[in-house]
Amino acid sequence: MSEVLERYRRTLPEHLRAAAEFLTRCQLREPWVSSGLLYGAVAPWELGHYLGAYEDFHDTLEAIWVWTLYTYVTGHEDYLENMDLALTYVRENYRRFVSRENPEYQYDAAHLLHTALALEKLLSRRDLESCTGTAAELCAEYLREVGERREWWRREYRDPWWVLTCLYLYSRERSWGNYTQFCRDLLYRVLSEEGDKFLTAPEEEPRHRGRGGHDFFCHTASRVIALTLLLSEEEPELVRRILREQLLPRLPKNFVTRHVDEHAWNAHLATALALAYHVTGTEEFLRTYDIIMEELWRRSRGTYVLPRSANFPLPESWVTYFYTQAHVALVLKLV
Repeated sequence: MSEVLERYRRTLPEHLRAAAEFLTRCQLREPWVSSGLLYGAVAPWELGHYLGAYEDFHDTLEAIWVWTLYTYVTGHEDYLENMDLALTYVRENYRRFVSRENPEYQYDAAHLLHTALALEKLLSRRDLESCTGTAAELCAEYLREVGERREWWRREYRDPWWVLTCLYLYSRERSWGNYTQFCRDLLYRVLSEEGDKFLTAPEEEPRHRGRGGHDFFCHTASRVIALTLLLSEEEPELVRRILREQLLPRLPKNFVTRHVDEHAWNAHLATALALAYHVTGTEEFLRTYDIIMEELWRRSRGTYVLPRSANFPLPESWVTYFYTQAHVALVLKLV
């Protein structure tokens, strides 16, 4: 499958450029906003359409992540101004979102760590350093709560596996050993308790609607991402065995139809399959990854930007981020 890998390597700069350019059209700045609290934020969709415009904290973090990856991969600085405006917005507003008063605080706190990690690791920028301590504390508090209640099944904005992954990766980068060990201990405990039921078939996941009518995370994918990124260096044989025994026999053969958010959900699954392929070398993971990504490409009509589902009227910033992340995961082995 070397030709598949080469194709994705070759097209990554093009994908990043298209996504990065689209996200500039979602940013609240001139001519739509010239100053004030929301200046620099990124909205869920391109501005100037009938759906209106409003700030979205995690969409802003996702846009910064894409602009960061574009800068790192291409070496070009086309979007540094957009990044700087968005980073100023995040620093000035994060306490409104990285707070238990926000019902989506788990997702926002995790995403803040995720974006800060990309900035620090890839561009040596610590623009969000002043915000990360609060975000890490909230992530750890939430994971303790989930662990005590054994509610590892929570989904979408409350998905504990994405929180676990982001807290672990950022803490490892900053050498926060207490948090990295805490994350690994939680994962080992769940693996011990759930055994061969740790991973389930993606196609059998429940179909529900969470906050805002969303169901954008493939829950199995979130578990695979956590498993591979937390333990593949420390316990490579354990990770390979779990992936081959629990995920491989349950792989979907095609793009998975979902009731809502199917583009983001499938892109998230593709991210997990890319990581599974790199850990195991098993070509079936890459084959299904390619099937999903080809369908997303077809549905984007070659633009690399997507709405949440085929029946949603506008391409969206957050879905475009999910799709971009899946491409990056295969080529750069990171999320």
